[in-house]
Amino acid sequence: TLSHLIPGERGALATALLIGDKSDLPKSVSDSFSSAGISHLIAVSGLHLSIWCLFILKIFDVFRLRRRAGAIISAFVIVFMAASGFTYSVMRAGFMMLVMLLGTLLSRQADSLNSLGIALVILCFVNPYCVMSLGLRLSFLSTLGIIVGYGNIDFTLNPYIARVRNKYARRVCE
Repeated sequence: TLSHLIPGERGALATALLIGDKSDLPKSVSDSFSSAGISHLIAVSGLHLSIWCLFILKIFDVFRLRRRAGAIISAFVIVFMAASGFTYSVMRAGFMMLVMLLGTLLSRQADSLNSLGIALVILCFVNPYCVMSLGLRLSFLSTLGIIVGYGNIDFTLNPYIARVRNKYARRVCE
């Protein structure tokens, strides 16, 4: 595991940030994240799934194997959802990712809002009582807010992003 490579508190924090496993994280660190209002960073969520999928996609880009990335990422998404215990936030993100990958495979343009809606329909089909879960509602509504509000944020930040001189930093900002 990662905690063997990076010993102590740092290894536990790295493990929590990358895969959401907080079992080795000291209570003081967990309390610090809570008091700062960023405890969601160390909880298993769609954020972790998105980071890993982006990482896999970038590796395939480096080796110019992007066409094969879809199948590998799809398999990874399913394995990640199972490894995370099928939490609603991870399943929402996973189904969104699978819908977007399927759209790409069918030569359709990916749409986050439609993917979010389809993910919710799939979740409700599998478990109709999931709509009573506060975690699902918060995950769904926060994702909806990000999708709907992104255009306003992107438009406002564009002039500032254009001023970033380092091409790698600018690419991350874009």
